[in-house]
Amino acid sequence: MAQKSYTKDVLNAALKIAGENGGEATAVDISAEMFTQNRAQHKKVLNILGEHARAHRLTRIRQGVYGPAVPVVGQVEKREVMWNVLQMRRRVTVEDLMEMAAVSAVYAKEWLRMLVAAEIVKKHQMLGKVGVWMLVNAQAEMPENAKKARALRELRASKKRLLAGVADLEMAVSDVCQWITDLEES
Repeated sequence: MAQKSYTKDVLNAALKIAGENGGEATAVDISAEMFTQNRAQHKKVLNILGEHARAHRLTRIRQGVYGPAVPVVGQVEKREVMWNVLQMRRRVTVEDLMEMAAVSAVYAKEWLRMLVAAEIVKKHQMLGKVGVWMLVNAQAEMPENAKKARALRELRASKKRLLAGVADLEMAVSDVCQWITDLEES
């Protein structure tokens, strides 16, 4: 089941506003749609909009204004290319995926390990030969890497906690500076 996330909500809000306003959505309007109540929440929305622009899910038209992403004809995610190669060939090696999908060996191996865990492929290794992964469970849709998605969610949560700690430290330092200033004046 797909996770409903704040990041996805920001994207949907931007696309909705852009659809209503001739293809443009301002960061202020998006932030208002997300019911932000303070500067920190608005900054979070701005950061998410930047992430969407870098991932080509939104287009940055000008500063503070976003629009729907302009689709690049023929652009396909690398994991989709790997999935298509596996579906067509039924047997692949890491080198096949590296060549046909233009991915690194590390990424190809990670993707194949995820498929092994999902019991979609099985690895066959002959002594002294390159490993071959065989498709054993053909299914219509490409599986999602739930483990990696969970790890990324945990990483974002950790980052959020660390940033909150830094903000608390900044406030404490500000309070100490004010206290020292007050002592010097008295």
